[in-house]
Order: sequence, then C-alpha cells, then structure tokens
Amino acid sequence: VFIGGGGELATAREVLRHKSVEKCVMVDLDEKVVDVSLAYLPEWGGQTVKNDPRFELIIGDAYAYLMNCKDTFDIVIMDISDPIEAGPGIMLYTKELYQHVVTRMSPNGVFVTQAGIADSVPAPHADAGDRDTACFG
Repeated sequence: VFIGGGGELATAREVLRHKSVEKCVMVDLDEKVVDVSLAYLPEWGGQTVKNDPRFELIIGDAYAYLMNCKDTFDIVIMDISDPIEAGPGIMLYTKELYQHVVTRMSPNGVFVTQAGIADSVPAPHADAGDRDTACFG
C-alpha cells in the first residue's frame, strides 16, 4: 500500500489494521505534521503505526517518489491537501501523475484520492473526474 500525505498517521492506522497488508509506504512532505501528530494525537496512529514493522515513513515529495519509484502497489491512497492552485499538493491532481500511477499499480489495483469539499474545489479540478481518471479504465 502506498499513502501520499497522511502525516497525521490515521490513514496508515486504518491500512495497518488489515493483517493481509505486507507493507505500507507513506510519503509526506511535512515532518512537523508527523511529529506533532505523534506527540499530540496518539489515538490517530502514533507510535503504534510508527513502530509497525510493515510501515515505512519517508519524508519527501509524494509526486517525486511516485514518478521515480520502481515498486508496484495494490492500493494507492492520496491523503493530501485540497487541489488549490499553487498549493503544495497541486501536482498530485494531474493527469500526468494519474497516468504514471497506473504503471505502478498491480493489475487489480485500487486508487483513491482526496478531492476536497465539493463546493470549494476550484475549476478545472471540480470537473476533473472524466478527464483525469480515464487512464484507470
């Protein structure tokens, strides 16, 4: 399982509840979010997640990681910031990334992404479903 973002560790907590998960790689840009979550939000995942031998935390750019990795994943979860122009996660909402993610997924893989609150997502992202997800078949 790959998690882009997810610094509060709650998504990883839910993924790691499943004993069938062999490995969970999480790439988050902001180490401070992880540190604050470990210190003040232990019920969201905390040390239980961080100490799970199946969990690998990488502090870095999820876009760059996915574009450069050679691994394949059964599940790709993008637990990222809203698609705000000039925001830190904007490249994680591009057709370029989606087309590449398909090449990093197992044949029956699942892709899930945060999409923001429907009435606050700016155009062209609000109607991106058909355009950007066509590569998933």
